[in-house]
Amino acid sequence: MGKKQDMNNRMFLRPSPNEEIKLLEDEKQKLRKLRLQQVRQQEKVLASRARKKFKEKEKKEIDILENELKKKWQEDITEKRSMLENEYYENVAHVGEGHQAALMVRII
Repeated sequence: MGKKQDMNNRMFLRPSPNEEIKLLEDEKQKLRKLRLQQVRQQEKVLASRARKKFKEKEKKEIDILENELKKKWQEDITEKRSMLENEYYENVAHVGEGHQAALMVRII
């Protein structure tokens, strides 16, 4: 019966003050590492959100610029087409004037 009592006493021995300090420091270090991991993970999430937000804003600005450039390009083409049509109709109106002028010079 003496052995059994010795076993029970050993199971309930308290750690020495140095062991207790070491256990507390280990636990504190473990909690510190866990907190650091949590903070890093949170920073990754925040950075990911910031990148996503930036890319969305950049895409929106590019789309706006693209639309503005298309509109300007379309206006330029319309203006150029109008100018060329006017020039064409003016030239068509003057067709034959050279022949008439030559005939007038011959007649005189």
